Amino acid sequence: MATSGYSAGAHLSMLYSYSRADESAIPLAFAANKAGPSDFTTEAWGEAGPGIARMLAGTEISDQYIQEGKEKDLIELVSPVAYVNGNSIPSLFAYGGKDSIVPIGNGESVKKAFEESGAVYDFILFPFSNHILIFTPFSGAKYNAKLKECCDQYFPG
Repeated sequence: MATSGYSAGAHLSMLYSYSRADESAIPLAFAANKAGPSDFTTEAWGEAGPGIARMLAGTEISDQYIQEGKEKDLIELVSPVAYVNGNSIPSLFAYGGKDSIVPIGNGESVKKAFEESGAVYDFILFPFSNHILIFTPFSGAKYNAKLKECCDQYFPG
């Protein structure tokens, strides 16, 4: 099976694929995601990142929690990049260079995590596109071709 999603769905797809692949009832072949939140650190998301992580985790953060250094643990809990390793399933990513909803820092972060881990991935930038990924037709065609390649490679026959 492949997991796939767009925006919030891509976040869930990545989170499941990288944190639960070994537990999946159906073996995971690859993931294909567009504009997905991958990293809720301030480096990838800006000042809003940790707040979004708190909402996703359903946890209020007290000053003591922050002083004890637990905010980083919470951010990692809901950030797919925290689970990427050399055994992560092959992945295809698409991000908009002008996305104001899911900042490009998320794409850069997931790309870096895959590069550092040595896991297989393809990254397609839609340089002139916002969150909808429609303003760069060449990138859309490239993404669709890579998606077909993944299907042919990981679902032979």
